[in-house]
Amino acid sequence: MSEDRLKRIEDMLSKLYARLERIESLILTVYPDPVMEVALELTLNYTQPVYRVVKVARKILALERKLGSRDPIARAIIEVLAMSNKWLSISEVTREVRRLRGSASRRIISERIKELAKVNVLQIQQVGKKKLVKLVVKEKPGKADVSD
Repeated sequence: MSEDRLKRIEDMLSKLYARLERIESLILTVYPDPVMEVALELTLNYTQPVYRVVKVARKILALERKLGSRDPIARAIIEVLAMSNKWLSISEVTREVRRLRGSASRRIISERIKELAKVNVLQIQQVGKKKLVKLVVKEKPGKADVSD
């Protein structure tokens, strides 16, 4: 690939990134809502339809209110599990948290998972040598659980 073509691609990506930042800023200015903030973050991190990330954002915020904590690692774990909507191994959760945050220790992720399981935010299932985890907390009695 020629240097000129590579430079044009870099310029196009820079312009696209700037436009996305402006769009995000406008959305948050017009509609300043914690759900929208989380939904935008999820949209940037996962390629998912907007209706799904808004639904997941509401669930994440409900779980944060229940926990009364703003622990960024626990939040990242909850995001990963909410977006996956399936059982994941601790290694898979660690890999996804690392992708979101830039770094993550398997030991710390495992500790936070145990803490979240103690307060019934997620369930741990032993399958052979692997531990699998999935969100299972209901937002309110009678409502669908977080994993739907």
